[in-house]
Amino acid sequence: MEMIAFNSKFPQIAEKETRSITVVDNSYGLEVGQYFFIELFCTDRTCDCRRAMVKVIGPGGKFFATLSYGWESLEFYTQWMFGDSSISDTIIGTQLYSLAPQTKDSNQFLDFFKTMLQDIEYANRIKRHYELFKKAKKTKPNYFTNPKLNKKNDLRITSTNL
Repeated sequence: MEMIAFNSKFPQIAEKETRSITVVDNSYGLEVGQYFFIELFCTDRTCDCRRAMVKVIGPGGKFFATLSYGWESLEFYTQWMFGDSSISDTIIGTQLYSLAPQTKDSNQFLDFFKTMLQDIEYANRIKRHYELFKKAKKTKPNYFTNPKLNKKNDLRITSTNL
């Protein structure tokens, strides 16, 4: 299954709606700077997996984590996986994507992402992006474009606000 970044098909929307955090001190042991949560979706138009991969890209374009977010029920994923609940357990919810490399900070970004998903508007935005992506005409993918900062979607991270 090939997955490409939402911003490769919808750069204007992604510029306005890509979520990021800015670490302003080293309380978390992370480099001070901005970290983007880049949504990726499956390119198979016949696939209805209802999930997103999220790559966390930090200062200097450095990779920090690949997260998996499946927003449907266990029953949905079990049916989608032809009745195999052992596989659907690896799809549902929010977790580190087991088939991708991770870093020592990946779990920390998973925790940040889970906190961000408590904002129902953000969770619904990812679902809306999935729908847009799936309905888009197939084009030659631009696998990654650098997101631009939109202050509205940037969360400032300090030791006191998470």
